[in-house]
Amino acid sequence: MKTMNTTAFQRPSGRRRALPWLAACGLSVLSACSAPAVPAGAATPAPPAAALPATGAVTLQGVLLLRGNAPHAEPVLQTASGEIWRLDGISEAQIDQWQRQTVEVQGEAAPRMPAGAGAMPHPLRLRVQAIRGMP
Repeated sequence: MKTMNTTAFQRPSGRRRALPWLAACGLSVLSACSAPAVPAGAATPAPPAAALPATGAVTLQGVLLLRGNAPHAEPVLQTASGEIWRLDGISEAQIDQWQRQTVEVQGEAAPRMPAGAGAMPHPLRLRVQAIRGMP
């Protein structure tokens, strides 16, 4: 009767099993703590949502994008600080003209509805009054 060499089938030691897990944890901590890079010539980012008035006239700069899938895609503005504003009252022609371009949008900020316990906050909304391209 032949005996098999069991050394080839031994489990890795505790340190070897923990190494990939520790590396993954370290990378996630580093990415969570790092600040986003802002190009030297970038425009001043928009103030955080908490600093904005609940309602009123607002001027924002960012990239106009379509979020979602057709036929339910909605126009949004992504600011340099990463905030996403849902744009209401923007025409299809304006979307086609300015999509994926940096724009300045003026409008009325809608009141932000508080989120329920454990729910995500409602998106920021802007009723567009004027839109223009940025260089």
